[in-house]
Amino acid sequence: MTAREQPANAFLLGGPPHISKTERTRVVDNPSEVVKLRHGNQYEHFTPTGEQTEADEGTLLVFRWSGCTRVAE
Repeated sequence: MTAREQPANAFLLGGPPHISKTERTRVVDNPSEVVKLRHGNQYEHFTPTGEQTEADEGTLLVFRWSGCTRVAE
């Protein structure tokens, strides 16, 4: 089963409002690591909270926005 076929297991909470619901609900391989979402010329960082939320996809781990960094050139 590829990552695209796996059911979502994480929800990214907070951060810039232009991040779509589709981008916020995703597959995370290691639930104890920070998730980095590339947006334009920066990465949005989401930290695991240990919390869970219910969604259409099922029970999802919650990752909360913790900041951003620029992409290295």
